[in-house]
Amino acid sequence: MTLDLAGKNILLISPRYFNYEQEIQIELERRGAFVYYIDDRIKNSTINKAFFRLKLAESLGKKKVFNYFSDHLKKMGDRKFDYLLAIIPEGFSKEIIEFYRSQFKDTTFILYMWDSIDNRPYIIETLGLYDRTLTFDKSNSEKYGLKFRPLFFTNHYERIGKEGVKSKYKFDLSFVGTAHSDRYSVIKRFVSTSKSPLNNFFFFFLQHPVLIAYYWMVDPNFRNVNVKDISFKGMSKEDVLDVISNSTAIIDINHPNQTGLTIRTLEVLGAKRKLITTNKDILNYDFYNTKNISLIDRENPVIDNEFLSSGYDEVEESVYNKYSLSSWVDDVFSNLK
Repeated sequence: MTLDLAGKNILLISPRYFNYEQEIQIELERRGAFVYYIDDRIKNSTINKAFFRLKLAESLGKKKVFNYFSDHLKKMGDRKFDYLLAIIPEGFSKEIIEFYRSQFKDTTFILYMWDSIDNRPYIIETLGLYDRTLTFDKSNSEKYGLKFRPLFFTNHYERIGKEGVKSKYKFDLSFVGTAHSDRYSVIKRFVSTSKSPLNNFFFFFLQHPVLIAYYWMVDPNFRNVNVKDISFKGMSKEDVLDVISNSTAIIDINHPNQTGLTIRTLEVLGAKRKLITTNKDILNYDFYNTKNISLIDRENPVIDNEFLSSGYDEVEESVYNKYSLSSWVDDVFSNLK
């Protein structure tokens, strides 16, 4: 039974991230809530996204960011909110959270992290300002005292899953994602081990060319990257769905400093496709099945061609549904006033 949010006012603060914030807003509104959305990144241009990635948000000026959030208060007028949900906030700093708390004294403040706090240590000083804190990363949950709640798949991937298994797929392997850390080098080494020819689709994304130069200087993994393999324009949601729908297996290379499951992992579950991942934490999840999931060593990644040619084993319905966006919303907002 889904949580009833009819008549609730929800303030959603999140960076724009491949439209996931829109999917969350749609689900909340589907349940009858009014949602006011604030993009957490002031002037969400490509170059400013790059600055945030480089932890150069200060270059935008703290006062400018404060004024940005203050201006949103004016746009809200006298509206009161039942909940404020902040998702991996960057601009929504300690000072601004305190300011918003002074304006919304009866609002329940919720934080959800879908990136490791170890990658975003500035979050630590804000944890005590929220009424409820959740994370996708079990190790962060244990370390910092946040409630553990994995990510989700949306209805788009569920619809792919309902299509059933195809007799033949366009791609044997696919990858669509940001070209961070050692992802590029691991995938290139991995595909070179195949015992037979494979038809693959790989899409490596970076938000701005300046990141190539930055990563080349600070990360040895980037010194072997072919710039021609990098796109500075993201794929449309429809194109990503089409690639996953037409793939036998999807590759997921988690960040070395991250143990929580990526959202791509859950999307592959939703689409009922095979997963190849470097994330050892996958062993601890109730949907882990060696027929569907191949765990590889990022230091010595090797393709198992038999895994690609074998069938998909259906996941128990109750386990499958637990990772839907609907269940995620239930868990994030459950047992709150």
